[in-house]
Amino acid sequence: QQSSDKNRTSLPHLELGDTGSPQDMIVESGDEMDRLRLHDLRLHDFAFIQRSDGRWTYAIIADRGYEMMRFVVDADGNTKAFSKRRWSSSIRLVNPDRAWCLRGTGGKEEEEGVTARLQKVMAARKQRHHRLRRSI
Repeated sequence: QQSSDKNRTSLPHLELGDTGSPQDMIVESGDEMDRLRLHDLRLHDFAFIQRSDGRWTYAIIADRGYEMMRFVVDADGNTKAFSKRRWSSSIRLVNPDRAWCLRGTGGKEEEEGVTARLQKVMAARKQRHHRLRRSI
């Protein structure tokens, strides 16, 4: 469980799927410290992921294992997963200077809001999937 006062990855001016600016993210420099910080990402942390068209978009970690990270990439609940070997080339960290720092009780409320939004997005996706299966 992530402590709300430690989540410094939320950028309130972006929604899931928005393209980030270079100021919003840490552009990978090949520095060992950046690779280590990728390993420290946790469930419900935000990051930027590289999409098939080359854009870097704002996403949230929905599932995390030692060898894989799965992100929700948009409000429709679409996901994209990355194996560990692709993390350093496909994931960029949120720039902490641009991130909204969560503090005190407001932080706890915001973290609960992030969790609720993620659950809502995933529930809508399951309903769409269920409707599609019934129509086939």
